[in-house]
Amino acid sequence: MITPKDLTQKQLNHLKIQAALSYIEGHLSEELSLKIVAEAAHTSPFHFHRLFRMATGETSNDYIVRLRVEGAATMIQYGPQLSFSHIANSMGFNSLANFSRVFQKWFVQSPSEFRKN
Repeated sequence: MITPKDLTQKQLNHLKIQAALSYIEGHLSEELSLKIVAEAAHTSPFHFHRLFRMATGETSNDYIVRLRVEGAATMIQYGPQLSFSHIANSMGFNSLANFSRVFQKWFVQSPSEFRKN
């Protein structure tokens, strides 16, 4: 059995990032603060923030927002009967206004314009 002592620091960091990515993807509809995700990766928020950015090229918050917006876009595209409130809630946005603002920023169109197109 492999123990953490058998792994290099690079391998441990890789495992921590993989744990964080899995946790984020499995909990997108929930609150995902830096502290919560760092705990899932078994590291301090400060260290995790640096590790995550080095590994992915974006902050954990930017990654979470991107996944949420992309997931919302998919739901809008393939679930035309779903309300925007339901989509926003399902993807972890704390309000419809916040969802609309973030969606507009990413896609340069409102969710309703996106649905029409």
